[in-house]
Amino acid sequence: MSRGDVLIETHTVTGRQLLRSPLSAIGRLLSLGVLFRTTPLWRQYKEFELHPEDQSNWFGPNIPAVIEAFESAGFRMKHLESWSGGTRSAFRATAVEVPKRLIDGTYEGLSTLNAHLTGIERNDGDLFRRE
Repeated sequence: MSRGDVLIETHTVTGRQLLRSPLSAIGRLLSLGVLFRTTPLWRQYKEFELHPEDQSNWFGPNIPAVIEAFESAGFRMKHLESWSGGTRSAFRATAVEVPKRLIDGTYEGLSTLNAHLTGIERNDGDLFRRE
């Protein structure tokens, strides 16, 4: 949870990484990064595919995917800058009022079991029955 700003630095996918080898050359020729500039995409990586010494990188979002993911969780986003050929990016996420759809349409918003974590007070009982 945040009530202020969150600074994010993350790997971001460029047009060069959208397709796996040997098709990656086609992605560069067709300028896929430009084609999908406004489409949020999450690229799945297999084991050591992104970095030969680090298999912990399982996926990478493009810039629109980072922005939409944080905005869907109740942040106003700003892309600050990118470097390393666009494969690293920085963002500022500013907490805004929790969107109504997150309060009234999710377990986290409706359950009184976790009100102490979310700060959302509910008096109408639990959403799910306890066994």
